[in-house]
Amino acid sequence: MFGKKLILVLSVLCLGIGGVGWFGTAATNTQAAPTANTITVTTPNDTMDAFDQLCSLREALHNANTQGEFSPVVNECVAGSAVDLNVIALQSGATYTLTIAGTGDDEGDLDVLADVRLEVTGGENLATIRSQVVGQGVLEVHAGATADLANLTLRDGTVAGGIFNSGHITLTHVTVQNNLATAGGGLYNAATGTAVVVDSQIILNDASDLFGGGGIVNLGTLELNNSQVRGNTAASGGGGIRNEGPLNIHSNSVVNLNTSGGSGGGIYNAEGGEVTITDSAVDSNTAAEEGGGIFSTGNLSGSSLTVINSTISGNTATTGDGGGVEVQHGATFTNIELNDNTAGDDGGGLLANFPIEIHGATIQRNQSAFDGGGLWISTLTADGLMVQDNSGRRGGGIYGSLETILTNSQILSNTATTDGGGIYFAASAFTATAVDQTVIAYNQATQEGGGIWVENPLTISNSTISSNGATGGGGGFYIDMAGVVTATNITLAHNLLGQDLHKYGDMILQNSIISTPDFDNCTLGLDKPVLISLGNNVVDDNSCLLEPQTSDVTNVPVLLGPLADNGGNTWTHALLEGSPAIGAADEAACTAAPVNGVDQRGFLRPAGACDSGAFQTGGLGTSSICLWSCAKHN
Repeated sequence: MFGKKLILVLSVLCLGIGGVGWFGTAATNTQAAPTANTITVTTPNDTMDAFDQLCSLREALHNANTQGEFSPVVNECVAGSAVDLNVIALQSGATYTLTIAGTGDDEGDLDVLADVRLEVTGGENLATIRSQVVGQGVLEVHAGATADLANLTLRDGTVAGGIFNSGHITLTHVTVQNNLATAGGGLYNAATGTAVVVDSQIILNDASDLFGGGGIVNLGTLELNNSQVRGNTAASGGGGIRNEGPLNIHSNSVVNLNTSGGSGGGIYNAEGGEVTITDSAVDSNTAAEEGGGIFSTGNLSGSSLTVINSTISGNTATTGDGGGVEVQHGATFTNIELNDNTAGDDGGGLLANFPIEIHGATIQRNQSAFDGGGLWISTLTADGLMVQDNSGRRGGGIYGSLETILTNSQILSNTATTDGGGIYFAASAFTATAVDQTVIAYNQATQEGGGIWVENPLTISNSTISSNGATGGGGGFYIDMAGVVTATNITLAHNLLGQDLHKYGDMILQNSIISTPDFDNCTLGLDKPVLISLGNNVVDDNSCLLEPQTSDVTNVPVLLGPLADNGGNTWTHALLEGSPAIGAADEAACTAAPVNGVDQRGFLRPAGACDSGAFQTGGLGTSSICLWSCAKHN
């Protein structure tokens, strides 16, 4: 019965240990820990027998709930206390099987009506509470009651699952497994409920209806601390967790190997849900539809998703978007690893339809059947990305549909089966798309734009586009007819197959280098047959047909070193001795935005001696920018 949705919560027992009081509240010199009234269970049988001189679990809980006694007979249960905390002591390794049918407080599942703690004595093995009552769960904590559970297994609840909590529950070293419910197979935390799960497992549970939450449904407040939500199944949203309230997952917690028949293989964050994940992992989950690892919706209802120092890897959205994550509202990701995820549609690693921020990430080996092998984003502000070895149809590394601000990043060795091996910037009315202090290298496109394919306004500065290839043209850069690219202090070099630049739109070029020795650098569309030069460019042939500026240097060897680690956080082409690009740049453009007096590495460009291209010879200082390495965590 759904009214008895039963969900197990694990509680850390901290009474009298290390100066920590009830429910982990630090004791002070003026606050003594509460004394305990211990009720010892002496039989594994599920009885309510006032004369058998045994104390069953159900009788012990009755006395704690009523703060009285079920029977005054000798050897029956100790009476419950109205003053002291009632502690029910179970035997280590014992199994307590619930068999009494009914829906009353002393029938069916175990009902917690007053504050109580269940703990195990006599050894280190977990005690097991299992249900054999058809249509009943294992434990229900009523509103206003507090239950602290330690060193237990709760299992085999049916219809109402493992634990149904409307009060406050803490699980410590608790396993909730093999339970079945219409929703919240392991734990159903109601809107009035607070659940704290510590060093525990919610595993192998199932939710059968379209509400979802195979492992957990959270409508109240839920914390997972060093715990696992693993191997659960839901017919709909949230194979592991369906969330509609504050959810805090932290301290090496893991949500993995869960399956959803709808969206959100690991986590389904519904309207109004607030999810924070820190130092944890969401991995190897599967959704039949969208969001293999995480599906988060509800932009108009205040939903939120924040992921910090965590890994989202190996997840699959079988037919939908967002192999790792699909987010339909603003979200923030800081120092994350987003690796080895797969989408049946767009966004192999992540798909976001609203503005998001990413600060420090490795985004590797993700794949999508359609666009955005690594990322499919509408509006992105990002720095410190390593986007590598991803694959998709358009935008093997990144597909940007509206506005992108990308700095201090590496876009490496991604593959597009059509256009935009590294990045595909789609047509947009926005003009704030910008790339700065970034290397785009070793990417491949089967058709056009090995490094970048663009059909919107783009500003690119202090960046290197090198060693990319495109069979159809534009090995480094492909500018479609609507594209307008403004490039300052970039190095565009060594892009094969396909030349460095294939353009039908406009490129406005200043203080930059274009060089691929022995091959033509540019192919230009007949309607816009020249590059618009603002001067101080260095190009090693005449194929780019720059508008004549006396400060441009053309048809001379540029003398670039190989793409290499020349300091800083991104690889660059150093300028070899005697290069005509040394000191060739316009000082005012070097000082002004977006160059801002530094080179791609963040090194200062000396006054009066600014070099053309992304690399500054004799650049001063070292970069303090934290890149993808920040995403590495112990």
